[in-house]
Amino acid sequence: MPEGLGWLITATAVGAAVLVAHLALFVAVVRSDLATGWKWASLVPLVTPVAAWKADKKFALMAWTVCVLAYIVIRLAW
Repeated sequence: MPEGLGWLITATAVGAAVLVAHLALFVAVVRSDLATGWKWASLVPLVTPVAAWKADKKFALMAWTVCVLAYIVIRLAW
């Protein structure tokens, strides 16, 4: 197995986890009782975590944060 292939597979898997966590966070915001303006604003990826915080979706936000931090660490280590 080539040297960088393990890093590539790991980064791809964690990147997919980030996408799934972000989609779950977006769905949680849209289904919450948050103001409509925040729901529309959550279509912007950088606003979605803020909207989730305002919607009190702390567990989903923590899962998203862990996935993003893991992806950043893997990318920096690679």
